[in-house]
Amino acid sequence: MRFDVGKMHNLLKIFGLVALASFIIVVEFQGSGSKEKERDEELEALRRQYVLDDPENGKTVGYEIVGDTIMYNVPEKQRIAIVSVVRTLEQISFYDIAISTVKCYAKIHGYHYILAVENDFNCAQKDVCFPLSHQPHSIFQQFFRRHCIVAQILRNFDVVLFLDADIGVVYPKRRIEEFVLKDFDIVFYDRFYNWEVMAGSYLVKNTPYAIKFLNDFADYETTLPDSFHGTDNGAIHFFIAERYFPDESYAIDLCRLQYNKSKSFEDVFVYEACLRSIFGARTEFGKLKILKKGTGWARDNWITNSVWSKEVGDFMIHSWKTFKLLPMPDREIRPVQVSMFEWYNPLKGPIHLERCHSKNMTWNYEERLIGNSEEIIESLSTFRNDITRKQFQYFFKMRAYV
Repeated sequence: MRFDVGKMHNLLKIFGLVALASFIIVVEFQGSGSKEKERDEELEALRRQYVLDDPENGKTVGYEIVGDTIMYNVPEKQRIAIVSVVRTLEQISFYDIAISTVKCYAKIHGYHYILAVENDFNCAQKDVCFPLSHQPHSIFQQFFRRHCIVAQILRNFDVVLFLDADIGVVYPKRRIEEFVLKDFDIVFYDRFYNWEVMAGSYLVKNTPYAIKFLNDFADYETTLPDSFHGTDNGAIHFFIAERYFPDESYAIDLCRLQYNKSKSFEDVFVYEACLRSIFGARTEFGKLKILKKGTGWARDNWITNSVWSKEVGDFMIHSWKTFKLLPMPDREIRPVQVSMFEWYNPLKGPIHLERCHSKNMTWNYEERLIGNSEEIIESLSTFRNDITRKQFQYFFKMRAYV
């Protein structure tokens, strides 16, 4: 029997290629499985670090999922919780500096800190995203599901302080109880840099009134127009107006003309100014209170270039997104308005959670960011007056719609 050497050579090449392809597929499959395992391990480490109950300090931090139930180890003496919500565990890295300060603050005072991951909770809000008008490839989230989550958590506590995940504590000696007001179940505050009610932070008591308010507001996403509506920050103004000013439906609908056609933040500020004209100077609405500008528990960092002072009442600071953090410059820093997309860390070095307790409330600060209180007050007062003028100017822009 004679062998065709050429054919045999070709067959061997084919068998070799098949074997090589099979090997590559197996390696890629194993590599993919290895990567998935690594990712699962990373997520589990994040959950243990930020979400699960903390074994120290009486297990007063976090929550655990047991079957279909979320369990909280609620301390007997203190039933105040601080709650922030993230969409995914990976998102934690965006806010890790802010989160570490809040977690430390909670341990100092014995509050229960909950960093809630959205998918852990049974809230049906769609929270769909829509493109920004000036950046077609970017998205803007609606943020309504988080209010449903807060309502679910609230049932397990007496009081909940809800914080955007990018709000951090700068002065831990102040207490949440300062803002627990006898006659009010819900407390919001006015943002400093415009005329918005801040939807990303509020204090609520465990009452049927507050729980219904939060659930109704979470479901309010179904009323959003097909426009650049401003997410829950914009919607809270219509929600309050409709709820507490039922006799002003015609005026509210006039403001809605701009809401329905909004294409930018400029348009959002116009309809918000319109609605604030309906609110007038009122700050109390049934069992809801809105704290005036500069009297709430938090303010944006960029309005004083990250400069702060306990003497002016600074307690918590908003907009501590880690990826926007700048290195400290080698120059004097003045308390003036700068870009809202940058900030300096007022703390020197990281927070060490094992050192966070009631007898250690002295944090290591960057001294150049501790400002002169009189200079800060002057800067804020000038800025407040400028914002008041702008509010009138934006309200007058409604003339184009009525």
